[in-house]
Amino acid sequence: MAFRKLFFKRVQGIRDNYVLQEGDIALDEDDFKLYRGDGTTVGGIVISGAGGGGGIALTDISVTQASASGAGTLAYNSSTGVITYTPPTASGLGALTSVAFADVTSKPTTIAGYGITDAFDGAYGSLSGTPTIPSALTDLGISDGTNGQVLTTDGSGGFTFEDSSGGGGSSLQSRTTKDGVTGFLIDGNQASVDITGFKGYALLKVYTSRAARVRIYTDDASRAADQDRAEGTDPTADAGVIAEVITTAANETVLISPGAFGFNNESTPTTTIPTMITNKSGSTSVITVTLTLLQLES
Repeated sequence: MAFRKLFFKRVQGIRDNYVLQEGDIALDEDDFKLYRGDGTTVGGIVISGAGGGGGIALTDISVTQASASGAGTLAYNSSTGVITYTPPTASGLGALTSVAFADVTSKPTTIAGYGITDAFDGAYGSLSGTPTIPSALTDLGISDGTNGQVLTTDGSGGFTFEDSSGGGGSSLQSRTTKDGVTGFLIDGNQASVDITGFKGYALLKVYTSRAARVRIYTDDASRAADQDRAEGTDPTADAGVIAEVITTAANETVLISPGAFGFNNESTPTTTIPTMITNKSGSTSVITVTLTLLQLES
């Protein structure tokens, strides 16, 4: 009985392109089947029952999907013929590339397209948590004036009602009074009091509730520089003193004749009228000073 000794030598190339000689046996590394040669058949003749036999049937393979995990995997179990697909998680995919909104295509063109079903209909009454809309000036914290007065501002956010101009369509202003009050002041002592008046004005009268010395200035710096000037000593011409009056009894009014022109001389003019009030009543007193003024500047 004769036999052949087989030697398996790996050949680089595709089996289907080779003619196996009689007695040659080849193992195909792609389908793992054995082929014999007859010297004429290209690719050889499969040996039934050897290696993979008749090959793998479609029913021998199945696919299953596992829960998402990590970057995902695809695995084959050669014992069971099961291919298992494990999808990746979002974190497993790593950071996503930033995309500009303008580069997104097929964007919705309506609010409803974004899944918003309770879109604003444009009516103010449909809004919630809305503030109360003021219906009167008093709703803004501004005290109401009297009939015929006009609303004025000090330029710093303060609003007050003032007497309007004279009747008959004239643009002339009507005279008015402005008050300043000290705290309890020991006899002979003085106090700085700011009276809210006008940026420019004519001073017509000065009233004091108690005997007092009253000095009226253009600005705070002039008041500070003049505070130690002795009574009876005239100020210099450029001292910023608009007027100085001395009363000797309670409820006394001094007429300024002719009227004195007064104005505020701060770097940004205000309606403040700086005064210095000295108690001359002979006892500790609260002193009220009332200036009668005619507004000359808005």
